Amino acid sequence: MPRMDGWETCRRIRELTDVPVIFLTAKDDEPDRLQGFRLGADDYISKPFSFPELTARIQAVLRRTRRESKTESKDLLIRGPFCLDRTRKLVTRDGEPLPLTPTEYRLLEVLMERPGIVFSQEQLVTAVWGQEYADATDYIRRYVWHLRKKIEPDPDHPQYLPTERGFGYTFSA
Repeated sequence: MPRMDGWETCRRIRELTDVPVIFLTAKDDEPDRLQGFRLGADDYISKPFSFPELTARIQAVLRRTRRESKTESKDLLIRGPFCLDRTRKLVTRDGEPLPLTPTEYRLLEVLMERPGIVFSQEQLVTAVWGQEYADATDYIRRYVWHLRKKIEPDPDHPQYLPTERGFGYTFSA
């Protein structure tokens, strides 16, 4: 791509929206595929590929995204055992309310909106507190630690809010 590579394009798309993204690329190494999925790709197709396969993969991604949007209202985010109710500003795990502060709630909301997407500390700070706090990444580490204590069965070995070493944090249901 002439001005911006596919990684950065995907990163920017994910900052704005959750539209389906399919990588069409000549890069076929496993680290490249994993990087694509880490950045939020819904599928990754290496060249050469057939048009019938491309069509089938596009249809599969669209079916999945349509099904997800039908089963989830804008007021509720349901991810695994968690339900985030935007109307009541309440998060439950297996039906039990979690005692979250407003900041913890907002941080979890940002992460749950795009499960599997890795957010840098800077992206999370900006999403939760605003652009003027972009350099205050210590906040994120502290709040992720507090949040893990409240939502994880074992906060020292997180399964819902894992750290992607060298990248940031993600939500995994």
